[in-house]
Amino acid sequence: MGMAVSTSLGRFSGQISVSPLCRHDSRARGMQRPLQQQSLRPKDVPMKLTIFFVPILGLSLSACAMQSGDFPSLSKRAYEDVPAIDDTAAPPPAQIEALPAALKKAVDAAVRQSNTAHQAFLAGLPKVKQSVSAARGAAPSSESWVVAQVELSSLEMDRSPSVSALADIDSLYLQRLDQEFTGEQKGAAALIAKSRQKIEAQVSMQQSEIAQLKAGIR
Repeated sequence: MGMAVSTSLGRFSGQISVSPLCRHDSRARGMQRPLQQQSLRPKDVPMKLTIFFVPILGLSLSACAMQSGDFPSLSKRAYEDVPAIDDTAAPPPAQIEALPAALKKAVDAAVRQSNTAHQAFLAGLPKVKQSVSAARGAAPSSESWVVAQVELSSLEMDRSPSVSALADIDSLYLQRLDQEFTGEQKGAAALIAKSRQKIEAQVSMQQSEIAQLKAGIR
């Protein structure tokens, strides 16, 4: 009976001694689970890399497929043998080199009239300059002043045909320019302009001389 009691006590004491260890072991296992879960996380990296590289691999394979036969051919196309369309603008119509007879007669008359008046102006200019120089500083209505004024007025009369000729050739030029704009053959207006330049130069020179003479007797 004593041995039975001791055995029972041993079993009882064994149960008492084992139970804390079991509880400690369960706690240890509970603490180890997060570590196991954390140790498993790096295993996800290959999966992510696989997901990342699969599209790139697909693109590489597509590029290889294009290199092998998807590029267009470099051979000449049929339309390349067709001659190019010549879109060069048609040359402008030839311009006339001489004025029509009636127009030339009117232009020549204006030039001749201006030349005649200009020669008369140049012939009378020295005398008028002398009269103005003598009247320089003289009182208005004095004899020298009156003589200078008369000579100056005569000089202006000499140049008046040049001014009239310039007005005539201006009218001819504008009329012909309008005709060329509406369809007449071009070139005549340019020829008239050359003659007009001569008359205009004469009139401008005359005007400049008279302005200087007037300034000398004021």
